[in-house]
Amino acid sequence: MSPLADRPSATPGPFQALSLDLWFTTIYYEPGDERVWSECRHRELRSILTDTEGRPFPLTRVEEGVRKVRATLREQGVALDAVAPRTYLSYVAHELGSPVQPKEGQVNAYAEAGLVEAPPRANPEALRLLSRLAGRGIPVVAVSNSARPGEVWRRFLHDQHGLDFAFVLSSCDFGWSKPSPGLFRVATERLGIPPASLLHAGDRWELDVEGAASAGVAPALYRGLWGRYPPSESHLPHARHDGGHPGVLQIDSLEELEREELWERPPGGPPVPYSR
Repeated sequence: MSPLADRPSATPGPFQALSLDLWFTTIYYEPGDERVWSECRHRELRSILTDTEGRPFPLTRVEEGVRKVRATLREQGVALDAVAPRTYLSYVAHELGSPVQPKEGQVNAYAEAGLVEAPPRANPEALRLLSRLAGRGIPVVAVSNSARPGEVWRRFLHDQHGLDFAFVLSSCDFGWSKPSPGLFRVATERLGIPPASLLHAGDRWELDVEGAASAGVAPALYRGLWGRYPPSESHLPHARHDGGHPGVLQIDSLEELEREELWERPPGGPPVPYSR
């Protein structure tokens, strides 16, 4: 049974905190960016993983090793964005026959690869929303499926776009991908609020709406960046299931989340940034 089956006919509230999805809610990318990210990651892998004599592998060999690792993970039913960068590097090293055990700085460099060359674009609506909610003492966090760690995203979003989230939870840090309720439960525990006091907004029905609802978190479906989906995301349906479940807030602008009646100031002050 869908976690939405027993939801009331209106979004409850008021809420104490907001959670935002990253991709196509807070940030987005353009056609061609994925290719740049892939090339940067492959070059970074080549600089880290050497053969038994300390020599770099040919780039084509690195690319082949990556394809094999990704194919194996898919065959095993493992979501790529639920694998920690260090673990992923160890898989590629094993495939290549490299004896290297990457140092922390090398793992971080791999996780950040491509963000400088093709930085994701910020949604202006998200910038305005975070600023206005911060002024009212309402914490905003990010919950995302991503192969980049939450701390990498937190720094990038702050330094590149001035987006200051209380914390960022990334699937690769926990081994859970949405729609698993795990990330949402960590968010509410870290915030120190009951699940029903958190509102989560994201662009994917199956990941953000059903995932949030499965954790007891109130969902909101954001449609404002559906037109930005690149060709690689063309499989995403624009007609979402029943197209209008009465228990789900559906919005075309994040500024709709500024409504006074949605929010109350959470007790206990602002949350402490997440650390493992």
